[in-house]
Parts: sequence; C-alpha cells; structure tokens
Amino acid sequence: MGIVAVLMLPALGMLAGGGSMQTLAQDRESASRIARALIGGMVPTAEGVGFEVPVGPDRQLNVREPSGETPSEIYAAFSRDGGFIREVSAEEFHSGVNATEDPLHIVSIRLSSVDGSAFATGSIPLLDLVMTVEQPARAPETSRSRESFQTRLASP
Repeated sequence: MGIVAVLMLPALGMLAGGGSMQTLAQDRESASRIARALIGGMVPTAEGVGFEVPVGPDRQLNVREPSGETPSEIYAAFSRDGGFIREVSAEEFHSGVNATEDPLHIVSIRLSSVDGSAFATGSIPLLDLVMTVEQPARAPETSRSRESFQTRLASP
C-alpha cells in the first residue's frame, strides 16, 4: 500500500496540473475567437472618422480615429460564450464590471497614431490597433489574465 501511495501522488499532481492547463488553453482560445471576430469585422465608418466594429447582427461599436498623440479607446463586456453584452466605461474596465449579466471577458480596443508612418507615397498614415481580452471581468484590472493582439490599420 505504501508503494502504491508513493506512486499515486505524482500522478495526482500531474492530473491537477493538466486541468489548470486545459482551463488556460480554453481561456486563450476564447480570447482569440473574440479578437478575431472583432478585428476581422472592422470597417471604416461612412464618414471616415474611425472604424465600426460589429458585435452583433445589428449592433456595432464605434472607435474614433485618434486625434494627434491622444489615442482613442473603447471597452466592452462579453459573456462566457463570447457574445457581446454591452459597452463599459473606462472606470468599469479598470475596477471590474459589477453587473447582473455575469460577463466573463472584458475587451479594450485602442487605436493610436504611428509616429512617422506612411506608405511609400506618404499619403496614407497608419494606426496601431491594440486589443486586449481580459478575464474575469468582475476582477480589478491588476488581477485578470490578459491576452493582447496587435496589428496596424490604414487610416480611414
């Protein structure tokens, strides 16, 4: 019995570690799915002053183009399955969402100007897009797990 007990302890430890790795992998997959859907659907607004980010069949978030050195940022809460719940304030993003909808993910979409950027013609400036998907949404920003996604966009 003692030999079996000694051999079982490491095996049980590996099972516990495997469970936490599975949870981490699921969280990363969910964050990637949300970011891919949001970034993939971004289109310039009709007025050319920013981008529309579709979050549902008839709903979108509007991210304005940054003005000078000041970035433009919006925040949104998403459910466990990645469905859009609502736009949230910067205060809610930093301190945690306290809502009845039980959001799991909180997303930050940030556009900023790229210093000295332009295509070869010099006429189309670029924007940095940084999207972070964090969880749990109820926790303060310093206590959340975070996945960041970065790309560049041509200014509308």
